[in-house]
Amino acid sequence: MKIAAGPGLQLRPPAIQGKAAWFAETATEASLRIDLPALAQADSWTIALWQILEVKEWLTAPEDNLLTLLDEANKPIIKLSKSGGLFIYEGEKTVHLDCFDALYWVQGSREHLALTWQPDGSDTTAGLLRAYWKARPYAALSMKLTRPPVALQIGQPMAALAVDDLYVFDTALGQRSLWELHRQAGTDRAALTRQLADREQTEADRPTATRRAAWARLARQGKLVEAERNAQGEHVQRALAEQPDKNDRYQANDNPAATASGRACVQPGDQPLSFAFEVPEAGEYSLALRYVLDRRMHPLWPQGSEAKTPWTDNYAELEIHLDGTKYANERLYPTGSCQGHRGDVEPWAWHPIGNRTLTLAAGMHMLKIRFLKGLDRPSYDALLVSAETGPRASHPRWVDQYRIPPAWWVAGKKTVVTGQKRIDTYTVTLRNRCDEPCSYEILADNRRIRPQQVRVSVDQLALKPFEEKSLQVVFESPVSLKNHSGWGNIFLWNDDVSLRQKYRLWNLIPAASIKHPVLSPAPDQEMQVALRNWLKNRDPVGLTPELQQWIRSRNTTLSTPGQPVNGFPREFAGERLQALDLWMTMSDAEIEQYLPDGPSEHNGYGSGWERMGIEYSGLWHKTPQVKQIAPAGDIDLVTSLTVEGPPQKGKTETYRKTYVAGKD
Repeated sequence: MKIAAGPGLQLRPPAIQGKAAWFAETATEASLRIDLPALAQADSWTIALWQILEVKEWLTAPEDNLLTLLDEANKPIIKLSKSGGLFIYEGEKTVHLDCFDALYWVQGSREHLALTWQPDGSDTTAGLLRAYWKARPYAALSMKLTRPPVALQIGQPMAALAVDDLYVFDTALGQRSLWELHRQAGTDRAALTRQLADREQTEADRPTATRRAAWARLARQGKLVEAERNAQGEHVQRALAEQPDKNDRYQANDNPAATASGRACVQPGDQPLSFAFEVPEAGEYSLALRYVLDRRMHPLWPQGSEAKTPWTDNYAELEIHLDGTKYANERLYPTGSCQGHRGDVEPWAWHPIGNRTLTLAAGMHMLKIRFLKGLDRPSYDALLVSAETGPRASHPRWVDQYRIPPAWWVAGKKTVVTGQKRIDTYTVTLRNRCDEPCSYEILADNRRIRPQQVRVSVDQLALKPFEEKSLQVVFESPVSLKNHSGWGNIFLWNDDVSLRQKYRLWNLIPAASIKHPVLSPAPDQEMQVALRNWLKNRDPVGLTPELQQWIRSRNTTLSTPGQPVNGFPREFAGERLQALDLWMTMSDAEIEQYLPDGPSEHNGYGSGWERMGIEYSGLWHKTPQVKQIAPAGDIDLVTSLTVEGPPQKGKTETYRKTYVAGKD
C-alpha cells in the first residue's frame, strides 16, 4: 500500500476518532491517493468510510469527489460523491444513482458510507454493486467489473469535507456487519476482524440468506431465459434509457431493472407474457420465475374482507400454460417497492412454479403466464430452467426482505432510588401485527443518553401471529443527575432476514426543584368565585353578561417560560360543560387509561377510529356517529359501541354497525 497526500491536506480534529483528513473549503492543493494493488486481486470487496461536512446547504447535492476507484490507467471506474451520489463509468456512458437522504445532510453532518462489490452478489449470475448509508442500502446496480480497481482517490481540492476511519476489506460485508462497523470505536483491528468474521457467519446462516444462496447456485447451474427476449417493446423496462439526461448521464434510480439479470425487466400488466426455452435432452426439470411485486394494502379494508390485516390478501394470482396446456395457478407475494429512500434496492425474488419438477421432452417449449387478479401486477426478470427445485420461503410473504415491525407502546413506568443510583423502568408492550410469526435479537444503544445508561430485560423475543409480549427498558443514572433528558435507541434485528427496526424511548430526569409558574396579569379572584358558584347549579340567570365576558377571557401568560395560555376559546355551548365536568371528575389514572397509546409509527392499519372510518367510507378521517355505548355512561371501559351514518356509497340503507370488545 502506498499513500500520497497533497500539501493542502490537513490532519486535524474534529474527527470520528483522533484526527481526520480535511479537504478544507480554502485548500486549493488538498489531495489524497491510496494505491492498493491487492484490491485488483480480490474477488469481492468493501470500502467504508466516514465523512464530515464542512460546507453543505440543505436540499442541495454537490458532486465533489468523496471517493473514486481508479484502474491501472488512472481512469475512474466508480465515484462516490460528497452527497452519496454513485457514478459508474462504463465506456462512454456514465450511470448515475443518487442518495435521496443526502438532500438533508447539512454543515457538520457526520455520514457513514460504504460500497460493496460481489461478482455473484445477486441470486442470478450477475455481479452487484451496492451503496450503503449508515448501514442501510440506498443504491444497487447489476454490472460486470471489467476493470479491476488498483487505487483510491479521496476527496478533491476545496471539497469542504473531511474523511476518517477508512476501511477496505477483501470481501463484501453484509448489512449487519456494516452496522457493527459504523458503530465501532477503537483501533483494535484484530478484534474488529474477528467480530466481523463471526458476524458474517451468523448472517450467512439466516434462513433468508441460505435460501437466496441456494437460488444463486441454481441460477449458475441452470439456464436463464430473459423475460425481455419475447416481450413487446412497450412492456420492457430498462435500467439505462436509450438517451442520457441533460447532464449526459444515464439514470438508474428507483428502477427494478437496475438489479435485474440483464438490466431489463418486463411489465406486461394484463397482457400475457411468453417464455420460449429449449431443453437439450428429455428429463425432469423445474421452472421458476424471478419477479418483483410492489407492496399494497387493501384500499377499503375491512369492507368486503374477512382478512385480519389490510395486507393479508396482497398477492397476484397467475394462470400458467405450458405448451398450450394449463399447467398451474400460482400466487406471487409482494417482494418490495424499488426505492432507495426505503432501502428497497433489490426487491427481486424467485418463485418455483408448481413447487415440483416435471417431465419435459427434448426440444423447444413455450411457457405463457397471464395475470388474473391482485392488488398490483408483477414485473418479470427471467425464467429459470434447472434440474432441481429451489426452496420456498418458510411463509409465502417472507419472499419480501422487509418485515412489518411490531407495534410498540409504553404500558407502564416505575422509578426507584437504590443507594446512589436512580432506576427508571419502562414496561414496553410489543404486538405482532402479522399473520406470520416473528422473532428478534434486541439491542439497546446508549450513545444518545449518556451519562444515563439504558438496557433491556431480554435479548431475544419471539411472537406468534398477533401475539403481545412485554419487556422492560431500564434507564440507570446517578442519583445526583438532575434536569437531564435523552433517548435510548432500541434495535430489533430480525432472526430470519438481516433487517433492523429501530424504536426510540425518551427518559426525563426532572430538575431538583421547579418554581411554580404564576399567571400574569393576576387572576380575578371575584370572578373565579362567581364561576365556581355558578358551576354548582348552572342557573341560567346567574350567568351574568359580566361573567360570560370573563369566561370568554383574554390570553394570559405564564411568567415561566412566558408562553401564552388560552382561556376558553368560545362561549359555553352544547355539551361542552358536561364534557368539562367529566374530565374534571376523572382521576389521573383514569385519564391515562382513557388516552390512546400510540405505536412507534403512524400506520393506519385499522385500529381504533381509523379502522371505523376506513370500514365506513374507505377514509380514516371520515367516521360515522356514535349512537350508543355499553355500559352506558362509561367511556373508559366500553364493551360495545354502535355507530350510524348516511348510506355507504352505492347503498340506500342507513349504515349501522356494533363493535364488540374482544371481537372487533
